[in-house]
Amino acid sequence: MNRLLEGLGGFAARRHWVILIGWVIILGVVVGASHLWGGSYVNNYTVPGSGSQDGLNVLNASYPSQLIGSEDSPEPDAVLAMGKVWKRADVLAWARAHGRLVEG
Repeated sequence: MNRLLEGLGGFAARRHWVILIGWVIILGVVVGASHLWGGSYVNNYTVPGSGSQDGLNVLNASYPSQLIGSEDSPEPDAVLAMGKVWKRADVLAWARAHGRLVEG
């Protein structure tokens, strides 16, 4: 095993450009295959019985149209916190007033 690894390391050191070009080709093939056969990103799955799913079910039942990112939200620029819907401007004003906002 030692001779095999020594030989492989020696080859990689002597022919570093071949190894580098090989990795770039492999990366291109993998990215191309992903675009050709891979699906799109999906973020709408459920895990029944998990704590996260139970919490999401409670939020959906209590505030169905006010979840952040909900397309049918009456106020898309709103934040749900502590059981109340807050406008982002109100949250920023509170943070500024209490020294909790660092502006850069």
